Amino acid sequence: MSWTTIALYAAAGVAVLFAGFYLWGRSLPESHTASAEATLPAPRDRVFARISDFAAYPKWRPGVKSVERKDGGRFIETGENGTIPFRVTASEPGVRMTVVIDTSDLPFSGTWEYQLQDAPGGTLLRITENGRVTSPLFRALGRLFFPHDRTMKTYLANLRGSFEAGG
Repeated sequence: MSWTTIALYAAAGVAVLFAGFYLWGRSLPESHTASAEATLPAPRDRVFARISDFAAYPKWRPGVKSVERKDGGRFIETGENGTIPFRVTASEPGVRMTVVIDTSDLPFSGTWEYQLQDAPGGTLLRITENGRVTSPLFRALGRLFFPHDRTMKTYLANLRGSFEAGG
């Protein structure tokens, strides 16, 4: 068998694999809802202050390199997931906050609601994500490698660590 034939078979195999992922992604729903929660060892006012101080995210979220504050509740987060603009759409200090991706230029979008309530030993923080993934390829890859609650669970673990480290 010649190298040309091998290359053609390899290219055909990659094309079939890509088409399969694409078709599988098309069969998955664009929208999803996921949630995660944790009890944090701090009162609600301190937890709310920490989660709403976006500029301080790089101090306790290892995947965030920088956050740039903008007017009107807007901020731009740069990290391992790229650069993503966000906007706070609702805020009731100590009770809840809602944040949305502030662009339609990405293959995904979403809203995150942070709800706080008193709990034994601190504050129960529940995050609910209402997301949408428009790219069929991203939906397929996400289903395989990035569960919808993964980022929220990492966020909560990092947040807990920031309080346990004496912060």
